[in-house]
Amino acid sequence: MVLTLVIFISISIGPIHISLSEVVKSFLNLPGKLTGIRQTVLFDIRLPRVLLALIVGSALATSGAVYQTVFRNPLADPYLLGAAAGAGLGATIALTNSDSDISNLLPLFAFLGALLAVLISFLFAGRFFNEPSTLLLAGIAISSFATAVQTYLQQRHSTSLRPVYSWILGELTTANWRTVIWSGFYVSISLTILFIVRKKLDALLLSDDEAFSLGINSSQLRFIALGAATLATATAVAASGLEGCPSAIQAPRPAASTPASETLIESFATTSPPRPHAAPAGPSAPGAAAYLPSPPRSGISSRHTAAPAGRPPSTPVADSSA
Repeated sequence: MVLTLVIFISISIGPIHISLSEVVKSFLNLPGKLTGIRQTVLFDIRLPRVLLALIVGSALATSGAVYQTVFRNPLADPYLLGAAAGAGLGATIALTNSDSDISNLLPLFAFLGALLAVLISFLFAGRFFNEPSTLLLAGIAISSFATAVQTYLQQRHSTSLRPVYSWILGELTTANWRTVIWSGFYVSISLTILFIVRKKLDALLLSDDEAFSLGINSSQLRFIALGAATLATATAVAASGLEGCPSAIQAPRPAASTPASETLIESFATTSPPRPHAAPAGPSAPGAAAYLPSPPRSGISSRHTAAPAGRPPSTPVADSSA
């Protein structure tokens, strides 16, 4: 109900104002429906864009949930196995080609590139396909390779950079009924397969032995789930470009206010046993003494310790009690 209301509101908003009542009358073919250019704007421009956005959003959302279940990682996304990089490479090949017939086949090249990249990731994983971490590393390697080839092609054909980047950023402005029909067909197949195996997917959160005890073949189920999710992702990418941003799993960075030298010294201090007579790190590492304390030797006051090499010794501070 809410989705239907959002669709009607979306197609009524734009430079040409169309009221909700006119939209309803046009859909029901009632008196007072839109005619002429306003009818063309509604049915040939706005409605295909909204429906394509619905198809792409449902495909990526469902694929993301499947990938997170298969890899047991809440940060997994639909582009994890190289679908985005493969689609980008396929689109770049189509756009940088001088033949106009090939350029018109951009969605097909993007679709095949995404499927081919994921298939190669499966082949690289080989007999270690049952281990999600191995398949994940294979996908990252294929993504890096496809991105490198794409960058090379962009540098060789600098005049085509603008259309390539326009496609990479993703767009729905070129949506038409032909794109809506073929993308909806493939996404419907993918979502139907995932809907059939939806109850078995919870078994992938268990170990393979536990899933086998429940009568579920984890390898077969994992292949079916990833295949259907990849088909939906490839279709969405081919229809609208690289919508969304693939999440990157990065190690946490130190705060900007902490000098890099202090961070290195702190990590060293936490992993290595303290040395009893460690000298301060010098001027390049402020605050190093706080991480590597050096107790004074017997008979020598801490106020009269020797200065680091390369710096003149400091003048002893007079005792205020004298």
